[in-house]
Amino acid sequence: MIKLIIFDLDGTLVDSREAIVESFSLAAQLMNIRIDSSKIVQLIGKPLMDVVKGMLLEELNEINMLRFVNIRRRIMDVIWKKKVRLYPDVTPVLKELKNRGLLLGIASSSIIGRILRFLEFFGIREYFDIVSGVIDGKIKGKPYPDTIVYVLNSLGVSPREAVYVGDMEVDYIAAMKSGVRFIKIIREHNKSIEWNTSPPTTINSLYELLHVIEKLK
Repeated sequence: MIKLIIFDLDGTLVDSREAIVESFSLAAQLMNIRIDSSKIVQLIGKPLMDVVKGMLLEELNEINMLRFVNIRRRIMDVIWKKKVRLYPDVTPVLKELKNRGLLLGIASSSIIGRILRFLEFFGIREYFDIVSGVIDGKIKGKPYPDTIVYVLNSLGVSPREAVYVGDMEVDYIAAMKSGVRFIKIIREHNKSIEWNTSPPTTINSLYELLHVIEKLK
Protein backbone atom coordinates (compact mmCIF):
# COMPACT_ATOMS: atom_id res chain seq x y z
CA MET A 1 0.00 0.00 0.00
CA ILE A 2 1.33 3.44 -0.93
CA LYS A 3 1.69 5.76 2.06
CA LEU A 4 4.09 8.40 0.71
CA ILE A 5 4.41 10.40 -2.50
CA ILE A 6 7.77 12.14 -3.00
CA PHE A 7 8.14 14.85 -5.61
CA ASP A 8 11.03 16.36 -7.47
CA LEU A 9 10.85 20.17 -7.56
CA ASP A 10 12.24 21.79 -10.75
CA GLY A 11 10.38 20.65 -13.85
CA THR A 12 7.88 18.63 -11.82
CA LEU A 13 6.15 21.11 -9.53
CA VAL A 14 7.62 24.38 -10.78
CA ASP A 15 8.73 25.54 -14.23
CA SER A 16 12.07 27.16 -13.47
CA ARG A 17 13.78 26.60 -16.82
CA GLU A 18 13.73 30.22 -17.94
CA ALA A 19 15.16 31.48 -14.65
CA ILE A 20 17.84 28.79 -14.52
CA VAL A 21 19.02 29.34 -18.09
CA GLU A 22 18.97 33.13 -17.73
CA SER A 23 20.88 33.08 -14.43
CA PHE A 24 23.68 30.93 -15.85
CA SER A 25 23.84 32.92 -19.09
CA LEU A 26 24.05 36.27 -17.31
CA ALA A 27 26.70 34.98 -14.90
CA ALA A 28 28.75 33.73 -17.85
CA GLN A 29 28.47 37.10 -19.59
CA LEU A 30 29.58 38.97 -16.48
CA MET A 31 32.64 36.74 -16.14
CA ASN A 32 33.28 36.48 -19.88
CA ILE A 33 33.01 32.69 -19.72
CA ARG A 34 31.92 30.51 -22.63
CA ILE A 35 29.11 28.05 -21.85
CA ASP A 36 26.82 25.81 -23.89
CA SER A 37 23.41 27.07 -22.79
CA SER A 38 21.66 24.34 -24.80
CA LYS A 39 22.88 21.76 -22.27
CA ILE A 40 21.42 23.48 -19.23
CA VAL A 41 17.88 22.08 -19.50
CA GLN A 42 19.22 18.55 -19.93
CA LEU A 43 21.31 18.94 -16.78
CA ILE A 44 18.55 20.31 -14.55
CA GLY A 45 18.02 18.01 -11.60
CA LYS A 46 21.68 17.30 -11.02
CA PRO A 47 23.72 18.98 -8.25
CA LEU A 48 24.70 22.57 -9.06
CA MET A 49 28.40 21.88 -9.58
CA ASP A 50 27.60 19.05 -12.01
CA VAL A 51 25.38 21.42 -14.00
CA VAL A 52 28.15 24.02 -14.12
CA LYS A 53 30.82 21.55 -15.22
CA GLY A 54 28.51 20.09 -17.85
CA MET A 55 27.84 23.43 -19.58
CA LEU A 56 31.31 24.98 -19.48
CA LEU A 57 33.22 25.24 -22.74
CA GLU A 58 36.47 26.15 -21.02
CA GLU A 59 38.41 25.16 -17.92
CA LEU A 60 37.97 27.20 -14.74
CA ASN A 61 40.16 27.08 -11.68
CA GLU A 62 38.51 26.50 -8.31
CA ILE A 63 38.40 30.18 -7.37
CA ASN A 64 36.70 31.23 -10.62
CA MET A 65 34.36 28.25 -10.44
CA LEU A 66 33.15 29.31 -6.99
CA ARG A 67 32.90 32.92 -8.12
CA PHE A 68 30.77 31.89 -11.09
CA VAL A 69 28.47 29.83 -8.84
CA ASN A 70 28.08 32.68 -6.36
CA ILE A 71 27.32 35.24 -9.08
CA ARG A 72 24.79 32.90 -10.60
CA ARG A 73 23.09 32.37 -7.23
CA ARG A 74 22.82 36.11 -6.64
CA ILE A 75 21.25 36.58 -10.08
CA MET A 76 18.79 33.76 -9.39
CA ASP A 77 17.83 35.37 -6.08
CA VAL A 78 16.89 38.54 -7.98
CA ILE A 79 14.96 37.07 -10.92
CA TRP A 80 13.25 33.90 -9.75
CA LYS A 81 10.02 35.47 -8.44
CA LYS A 82 9.31 36.88 -11.91
CA LYS A 83 10.56 33.92 -13.92
CA VAL A 84 9.50 30.77 -12.03
CA ARG A 85 5.91 29.57 -12.17
CA LEU A 86 3.93 26.87 -10.44
CA TYR A 87 2.38 24.32 -12.78
CA PRO A 88 -1.43 24.69 -12.65
CA ASP A 89 -2.05 21.03 -11.77
CA VAL A 90 0.08 21.15 -8.61
CA THR A 91 -2.09 22.74 -5.89
CA PRO A 92 -5.35 20.83 -6.57
CA VAL A 93 -3.50 17.51 -6.77
CA LEU A 94 -1.53 18.12 -3.56
CA LYS A 95 -4.76 19.07 -1.81
CA GLU A 96 -6.47 15.87 -2.97
CA LEU A 97 -3.53 13.68 -1.98
CA LYS A 98 -3.56 15.15 1.53
CA ASN A 99 -7.34 14.63 1.72
CA ARG A 100 -6.66 10.96 1.01
CA GLY A 101 -4.36 10.82 4.01
CA LEU A 102 -1.09 10.40 2.12
CA LEU A 103 2.26 11.67 3.31
CA LEU A 104 3.97 14.08 0.90
CA GLY A 105 7.64 14.96 0.53
CA ILE A 106 10.11 16.83 -1.65
CA ALA A 107 13.46 15.35 -2.72
CA SER A 108 15.50 17.81 -4.78
CA SER A 109 19.12 18.45 -5.73
CA SER A 110 18.65 22.07 -4.66
CA ILE A 111 19.64 23.42 -1.27
CA ILE A 112 16.86 23.34 1.32
CA GLY A 113 16.67 27.13 1.65
CA ARG A 114 15.86 27.53 -2.05
CA ILE A 115 13.26 24.75 -1.93
CA LEU A 116 11.49 26.32 1.04
CA ARG A 117 11.47 29.78 -0.58
CA PHE A 118 9.74 28.33 -3.64
CA LEU A 119 7.19 26.34 -1.63
CA GLU A 120 6.33 29.27 0.62
CA PHE A 121 6.12 31.77 -2.24
CA PHE A 122 3.67 29.58 -4.15
CA GLY A 123 1.67 28.76 -1.02
CA ILE A 124 2.19 24.99 -1.04
CA ARG A 125 4.55 24.49 1.91
CA GLU A 126 1.67 23.34 4.12
CA TYR A 127 1.11 20.22 2.02
CA PHE A 128 4.54 18.70 2.63
CA ASP A 129 5.47 16.63 5.65
CA ILE A 130 9.19 16.69 4.83
CA VAL A 131 11.52 18.64 2.55
CA SER A 132 14.85 17.12 1.53
CA GLY A 133 17.66 18.86 -0.32
CA VAL A 134 21.42 18.87 -0.71
CA ILE A 135 23.57 19.45 2.37
CA ASP A 136 27.30 19.77 1.68
CA GLY A 137 29.19 16.80 3.05
CA LYS A 138 26.03 15.07 4.25
CA ILE A 139 23.35 14.66 1.58
CA LYS A 140 24.30 14.38 -2.09
CA GLY A 141 22.09 15.39 -4.99
CA LYS A 142 20.71 13.07 -7.63
CA PRO A 143 21.51 10.63 -9.17
CA TYR A 144 22.60 9.65 -5.65
CA PRO A 145 19.59 8.41 -3.65
CA ASP A 146 20.42 10.46 -0.54
CA THR A 147 17.59 13.00 -0.73
CA ILE A 148 14.98 10.27 -1.22
CA VAL A 149 16.44 8.05 1.51
CA TYR A 150 16.37 11.01 3.90
CA VAL A 151 12.64 11.42 3.30
CA LEU A 152 11.99 7.72 3.87
CA ASN A 153 14.02 7.58 7.07
CA SER A 154 12.57 10.80 8.45
CA LEU A 155 8.98 9.60 8.02
CA GLY A 156 9.62 5.95 8.87
CA VAL A 157 8.28 4.70 5.55
CA SER A 158 9.70 1.70 3.67
CA PRO A 159 10.72 2.06 0.00
CA ARG A 160 7.92 -0.27 -1.14
CA GLU A 161 5.38 2.08 0.46
CA ALA A 162 6.59 5.13 -1.46
CA VAL A 163 6.55 6.56 -4.99
CA TYR A 164 8.84 9.21 -6.47
CA VAL A 165 7.54 11.56 -9.19
CA GLY A 166 10.07 13.34 -11.40
CA ASP A 167 10.76 14.64 -14.89
CA MET A 168 14.42 13.78 -15.55
CA GLU A 169 16.43 10.58 -15.86
CA VAL A 170 18.51 11.44 -12.78
CA ASP A 171 15.23 11.29 -10.83
CA TYR A 172 14.58 7.78 -12.11
CA ILE A 173 18.10 6.62 -11.29
CA ALA A 174 17.91 8.02 -7.75
CA ALA A 175 14.53 6.36 -7.22
CA MET A 176 15.81 2.98 -8.40
CA LYS A 177 18.86 3.24 -6.15
CA SER A 178 16.64 3.96 -3.17
CA GLY A 179 14.27 1.10 -3.96
CA VAL A 180 11.31 3.43 -4.54
CA ARG A 181 8.95 3.08 -7.49
CA PHE A 182 9.15 5.90 -10.02
CA ILE A 183 6.58 7.80 -12.05
CA LYS A 184 7.79 10.00 -14.90
CA ILE A 185 5.82 13.17 -15.58
CA ILE A 186 5.91 14.58 -19.07
CA ARG A 187 6.21 18.35 -19.23
CA GLU A 188 6.84 20.52 -22.28
CA HIS A 189 10.59 20.74 -21.65
CA ASN A 190 11.28 16.99 -21.45
CA LYS A 191 9.12 15.66 -24.28
CA SER A 192 12.07 15.43 -26.67
CA ILE A 193 14.78 14.44 -24.19
CA GLU A 194 15.79 10.82 -24.75
CA TRP A 195 16.51 8.59 -21.78
CA ASN A 196 18.83 5.60 -21.70
CA THR A 197 16.22 3.73 -19.70
CA SER A 198 12.44 3.69 -19.87
CA PRO A 199 10.43 4.02 -16.65
CA PRO A 200 7.45 1.66 -16.41
CA THR A 201 4.94 4.38 -15.54
CA THR A 202 4.49 7.73 -17.31
CA ILE A 203 1.92 10.46 -16.77
CA ASN A 204 1.18 13.60 -18.79
CA SER A 205 -0.29 15.56 -15.89
CA LEU A 206 -0.30 15.34 -12.11
CA TYR A 207 -4.05 14.77 -12.35
CA GLU A 208 -3.24 11.34 -13.79
CA LEU A 209 -1.24 10.60 -10.65
CA LEU A 210 -4.48 10.46 -8.67
CA HIS A 211 -5.63 7.51 -10.76
CA VAL A 212 -2.24 5.79 -11.03
CA ILE A 213 -1.59 5.54 -7.30
CA GLU A 214 -4.97 3.88 -6.77
CA LYS A 215 -3.68 0.95 -8.83
CA LEU A 216 -0.34 0.63 -7.04
CA LYS A 217 -0.07 -1.94 -4.24
